[in-house]
Amino acid sequence: MWSFANYKDNCNETMMNFFNSMNEGFAVHKIICDDSNSPIDYVYLEVNEAFLKISGLEREDIINKRVTEIYPDAERKWIETYGKVALTGKRIQFESYFSYLDKHFRISVFSPSIEIFITFFYDITELVKANEILKQHQILFENAFDAILYIKLDGSIINANKSALLKYGYSLGEFTRMKIQNIRHPSTMNTFVDEMKASDTIGITFESVHIKKDGTPFPVEVSVKSVIESEYGTRFHIIRDITERKKAEERMNYLANYDGLTGIANRSYLMRHLDMLIERAKRGGEKFALMLFDIDKFKMINDTYGHIVGDLVLKNTAKKSKGMIRKTDFIARLGGDEFVIIQTFLESDNDACALASKILKEFERPMKTNDTDLEISLSIGISIFPKDAKGRDKLINYADKAMYTAKQSGGGGYLLYSDFKNSKP
Repeated sequence: MWSFANYKDNCNETMMNFFNSMNEGFAVHKIICDDSNSPIDYVYLEVNEAFLKISGLEREDIINKRVTEIYPDAERKWIETYGKVALTGKRIQFESYFSYLDKHFRISVFSPSIEIFITFFYDITELVKANEILKQHQILFENAFDAILYIKLDGSIINANKSALLKYGYSLGEFTRMKIQNIRHPSTMNTFVDEMKASDTIGITFESVHIKKDGTPFPVEVSVKSVIESEYGTRFHIIRDITERKKAEERMNYLANYDGLTGIANRSYLMRHLDMLIERAKRGGEKFALMLFDIDKFKMINDTYGHIVGDLVLKNTAKKSKGMIRKTDFIARLGGDEFVIIQTFLESDNDACALASKILKEFERPMKTNDTDLEISLSIGISIFPKDAKGRDKLINYADKAMYTAKQSGGGGYLLYSDFKNSKP
């Protein structure tokens, strides 16, 4: 299961400092469900400094506490909304006003794994107020940080502020001969009509992709509100370049799924992938092998040469192993010096044995780490789906037992769980 503790283990100090340096509030939660799997509460697992500032609470007041403990009058809709994200994985974004802070926030919620959800709180108070003030103050329009466009209901651009001219590379004259559709990426046009209809009623905020004059696409967040007078109307588009935010989100998603040291899938990603693969194999009648292996006498390597060399051995082991499997196969770091390879579309046990032998032979050559050539060997345990087990945990457990027996035999070898089982008295 995904946990923030494991997540932090895969983050370096720089990333942790990054979270605490963010202006946006950041919080990790776990949903709590009743016996019918309906969300009834959630627990705060971790928050950053900005979140504490927003909430006005201290860490000891919030970490590992239920929301109903902290806010006894918490509305049911929050738990239900967050529960849908945590249980379905569907990402949502919405805006809300917190009266006790007198601030508006845009809240982005996504789930890196089942039952876990992460919230980002973006303070949009000034943006909301600006929407009202812009009607009366042209100076604010001209000096706004975000790009702002005044647009007719048919999409024709009436006016653009300085930020828009700088961001897109057009002159004001060029803008006023264009329509808003001309700066949107073609891939986003399927939602254009619905978005504009929403802007004409209650207003809308959405993400899109726009195109600069030189053809460069970039991600944007667009807030649109219409002012309709008789048959005439104007839409106000406030456009924010969210390139850096997208990079940060992509980095977070990467760290939630991949091991920070080796760059291959982490334990959380492995478990989700294995669950998916089992369901697919059941439907299609497929066979696959789960190989669990570790590095023989790895502790001695760490103790003798230090953790820097130990980390290089782990990285090289992951790299060499990944280079020996097919694109349809899967490799992950289970933890410590343990790795897992899933070999798909298995014809027979011999396929797994052949791959295990190939990997072991590759590791017969000394591994160069800095100025040291190390003799590295692996012990591999193999379980087969569905012959040995049809569930994730048993497949891993049986491969682990076979690996342990291979290691007891001196290491540098592999063992099928079926052979281990048949050899027991």
